[in-house]
Amino acid sequence: AISAMTKLKKGVHDIYQTVNHLIYYTAEKAINAGWIGPAKEQRIGLFIGITQHEPIPPNAISTLRSESIYISPLGAKLQISPHVFNTTANVDRLFHVLENL
Repeated sequence: AISAMTKLKKGVHDIYQTVNHLIYYTAEKAINAGWIGPAKEQRIGLFIGITQHEPIPPNAISTLRSESIYISPLGAKLQISPHVFNTTANVDRLFHVLENL
């Protein structure tokens, strides 16, 4: 919470840059883990949708929630919307759980 409030004081641009960095980090993690995501020129800095060649397991969302990871299903995709308080370590943990589904 303190980190988020500090970022708010710095301004919206700093918040966007923080979240945009997490989006790009997430996209690279997804690609390296065999997930499909948007090309660099099609990414936006607020959220990202990733999918697999095979259907996402039906227990994916409940398993993630049991690990206190909250992302949304969006059709055959997982929608990931990082917040200013998230870190690359949070993204790493997300993909660790996804690898073990």
